[in-house]
Amino acid sequence: MSRKRTALLATSAAFAVASVFAPAAMAAPSVASKMLSKKEVPSVFGKAKNYDFNSTSPDKAIWLCSNAAGATLYSQPAPKNQPVVDIETRNGNTYTSVTEHVYEYASAKDAGAAYTSLYSGSKKCDGTTSGQNGTDATSKITETWTTGSQPGASYQNFYVMNQSNFESSTPRENAKTSSFTLYSQTGNVIIATTAYVNPQEKFTPAEITAVSQLGINLTAKWAK
Repeated sequence: MSRKRTALLATSAAFAVASVFAPAAMAAPSVASKMLSKKEVPSVFGKAKNYDFNSTSPDKAIWLCSNAAGATLYSQPAPKNQPVVDIETRNGNTYTSVTEHVYEYASAKDAGAAYTSLYSGSKKCDGTTSGQNGTDATSKITETWTTGSQPGASYQNFYVMNQSNFESSTPRENAKTSSFTLYSQTGNVIIATTAYVNPQEKFTPAEITAVSQLGINLTAKWAK
């Protein structure tokens, strides 16, 4: 399982705990109304099922990518305010999660500076690494990361795409997963819009377009 998916699962598992301690419960509905809804999940990922919203996330860092050994290739400190929506979908036997993670800064200047450093740091992700799974010499993990931007979009953005391939001497344990995250910025927020698919070797052009457009649409809500 890729580090990206592990991070997504860890965030989802923390949602229920974080919501109990949310300091601004009265403000939650207005924040939720600006975020990803089930009806906005691109149809290419199947039917939206489970919906989870939290007004804050416990993540202390914005994490972009890791190598096959699980070592972080780039991350940077995250702001305190981080509303998150995670929606699970089913498309046949394929599992997908679509997530909007908002990083809210004290000012537009702070958000702009954070975005600039995040974009620069994303270049450390590009490439492919391989290694065995822990002490299991019969296994092999390959992580491939690709970054870039979507030209012509309404807001500055860049993407981080992952292909994770796990091979084992036991064929039934083999696994291929992929994820695509669009990072966009407007005003005092940076928004990470992510889709994760399991099993899937890589994102299709239609899926890339769908996540990218969704990310720009979600960003527009925060620009108002």
